[in-house]
Amino acid sequence: MRVSVSDPKVFRGQGLSSSLRPVYRKSCALWIKFAGIFLALSLFSECSNLALVLGTDHELSRNDTLLELTRYSFDRKVKELLSDHPAMLLQVYAPWCGHCRRFEPTLRRISQQLAGGCRDPPTHPCIPVARIDGDREMVLALRLGVWGFPSFYGLRANPDNPNRPVVLFYNGSHDQDALVAFVDRVAKQVPIDAIPDAVRLDGWRHPFGAILRLASAGVLAPYQAAAGLSSLMTRWQFWAVFAVALTGSLLYWRRRRPWMPRQYTRTATMNGHVKKPQ
Repeated sequence: MRVSVSDPKVFRGQGLSSSLRPVYRKSCALWIKFAGIFLALSLFSECSNLALVLGTDHELSRNDTLLELTRYSFDRKVKELLSDHPAMLLQVYAPWCGHCRRFEPTLRRISQQLAGGCRDPPTHPCIPVARIDGDREMVLALRLGVWGFPSFYGLRANPDNPNRPVVLFYNGSHDQDALVAFVDRVAKQVPIDAIPDAVRLDGWRHPFGAILRLASAGVLAPYQAAAGLSSLMTRWQFWAVFAVALTGSLLYWRRRRPWMPRQYTRTATMNGHVKKPQ
C-alpha cells in the first residue's frame, strides 16, 4: 500500500502509525509553545532596549552637557543644534586612545563652561559640545577625514546652504582655554582666515558633501555587513530562530514525505516460504 503525497491524512498526521501519532502531535504542540515563548521574550527584550535608549537620551539631555552622536543621528542632530545655536564643538575619539581617556574630564569641563552661555545672563555664546566614537562610527570618521585621535572640529551654520554647514578642523593645542577660544571665534562669525589653527573642510572634502557620503558608505559597506553578521551570530536570538526554523523545516518535510510501508518479497527456503524485507 502506498500513500499519496496529496492524501490529506498525511498532512494531518493520520498517515503515521498509531504509535508515532501521539508523539508527533506532542512534538508539534511543544514547538508551537516554544515559538510563542520565544516571540514574547524577543518582544520584551526589544521593548526593554527601546526604553533604555529613551531613558538614556532623556538623562543625557537633563544632567549632561556632552552629547554622544552616532551615524544615525549625526546629520539630523547637527542640523538641529546649528539651527538653535551659533556653533558647536565636535570631538572624534576612540575608546582605546589613552590621550582621549585622559582628556575626557577636560572635555566635560569645556562643555560645562560653554553651557554656561545658555543661562541668563550669558557670559558667552551658548555652544553645545558633542563627540563621536570614531572606532565604532568609521563612516563618520572617514567623512570628517580623521587621521588621529582625538580630533576636534568647529561647526557653524551656513546661511547659503543649511544642509552644508561650515566645518573647521582644529589643529592647535589640546587644552581648555585654546579650545574655548577657538569655538568662541567660530560662534562669533570671525572670518576663517582670522581664526588661528583652523582649516576649512570644503569642496570634495566637505563631510556633508555627496562625494564623501557615497565613498565612505561604499568602502565600509562590506566590512559593516560582516561585522553585523558576526555580532548577530553572538546573540542567542539568532540561534533560537535558527533552531525553530530548522525544526519547523524538518517537521514540514516529515509531513510531506509519504508513509512508505516496508515491502516484502517471498523467498524460498528449506523450511518453506518466509517473508524477507527488500
